[in-house]
Amino acid sequence: MVKIKLLLVGPVQSGKTHLANFLADAFEFSGDEYWPTKGARILEFDVRDINVNNRKDKVDVELWDVSGDRQYEGCWPAIQHEANGVLFVYSASRVERDARELEALYTSFVQQQGLRDSQCLVMAHQQGADPGHAGKLPGSSFATIPQVDANLDANTNQIRSDFNGYVSQVAGMVSEAREKAERDIVGK
Repeated sequence: MVKIKLLLVGPVQSGKTHLANFLADAFEFSGDEYWPTKGARILEFDVRDINVNNRKDKVDVELWDVSGDRQYEGCWPAIQHEANGVLFVYSASRVERDARELEALYTSFVQQQGLRDSQCLVMAHQQGADPGHAGKLPGSSFATIPQVDANLDANTNQIRSDFNGYVSQVAGMVSEAREKAERDIVGK
């Protein structure tokens, strides 16, 4: 089993909590009323039968649903500690506004933490039965990061598949690093 810590970040009201609940199978419905996340919520769940370095494994995911409100920026160092990956979420209906905020989040959560783009995924949260394709997020920071559409009203199987592929990739990196550290300890 591999354990990974993923951070779900994005602007206020971009759909992070809605996606986090779906990914963790933790459906906490409160109707259409908006309830902002205070600091961060931590969801723990397993993803089974994931390909990790060419073998099937169970991955223990710790998903941190991080508030998009800058008043909690002082909490970010504790939240970022030992993170293995970052999922960026933005509202497909507010691309221009959210793009600027995501650039700042990229600097704080990826560059300053020494993470690589291969440890990231961008999700364009869409609402409605058939909103179409969101397209690529503008900005040079996201040029090499995979970007996927996330419409919980239309393509849940694709969202799950995209997320599982991302978990597989991050878990593979974590597993390789752990195996290398073990080899270094025993001197091989």
